[in-house]
Amino acid sequence: MSKKIEEFVKSCNHCSMFIDKKTKEPIKPHWVAEKCWDTVSVDLFGPMPTSKHVVVVQDLASRFPAAKLVTSTKADKVLPALSEIYAMYGNPEVQISDNGPPFNSAQMHDFATSKSIKLQKAPPLHPSSNPVETFMRPLGKAMKIAYQTRAPEKETLERTLNNYRHTPHPATGIPPAAMMFRDGQRYDFPRTYATEEDVRRAREAEKQKKIDNEEKINSSKYRKKSNFNIGDKVRVRNYQNSIIDINDEGNKLIVEHQENGFSLCRHPDDVKPFIEPNYIEVEDVQWPVGDEGDVAEDLGIEKSGETAPTLRRSERKKTPNPRYI
Repeated sequence: MSKKIEEFVKSCNHCSMFIDKKTKEPIKPHWVAEKCWDTVSVDLFGPMPTSKHVVVVQDLASRFPAAKLVTSTKADKVLPALSEIYAMYGNPEVQISDNGPPFNSAQMHDFATSKSIKLQKAPPLHPSSNPVETFMRPLGKAMKIAYQTRAPEKETLERTLNNYRHTPHPATGIPPAAMMFRDGQRYDFPRTYATEEDVRRAREAEKQKKIDNEEKINSSKYRKKSNFNIGDKVRVRNYQNSIIDINDEGNKLIVEHQENGFSLCRHPDDVKPFIEPNYIEVEDVQWPVGDEGDVAEDLGIEKSGETAPTLRRSERKKTPNPRYI
């Protein structure tokens, strides 16, 4: 009976809609870039209390960050800031970003084409796939403190960038400025040098850290690879008004809706297999109810001359949104 109950629950159509997925995909760390400013990660921080945003660009090889304040997330404000950063440090080969505005706009595509930059998008609704998110934590903390202490935003941003650039990074053990320029930069901190041998050892250590971290996290029983094949029916996590269609790049899945014709691009964490129900769903089941005397007996009321009370039930209809569709 236990086996049949387990099969019955697994094939329940409604349970599959409202029960969350228990496992996640094994992590796939980003590769360690061999050249500085060859692959960069871009994102927007904000809005801040002043309605401004910060355009952040971080190099994957050296962890060197660059940032500019902008008044909005529109392409005509973000693209000039990116152009200034790339004019200062050079045009990268690959730019990693999310799928929000203005990175999904035609202006961004034209901007990247003019500078021969390959645009690489992180999986939709999966911000942890964007490496620059690790820099957003100290940046956000600094900007919040600046607002609390009435400090100028521009000066706070510059001070945060300088402190981050000249502090040894936990992944490489070398300050990002020394990794980026080898001879470092001279600001409030002493100049730190990095030889080619130091950089080689730092990259080897970073690769080993990624391998160790990957093995540690993926060894959990809650990390399990989803084996989806073309043509499988699946359930997709229900995000309201979030239909995004981009190319598949290995760590994303393209889910097509046969009836309506649209397609969704989702990370495998937001997709789970659809199990065909192997039983007949019966609607409007009429449960047998005894007479008043039986109800009174169940409630501990004597039958002599007393009427069983009417069971009160809430008339409010609760209609929670399904987690998966």
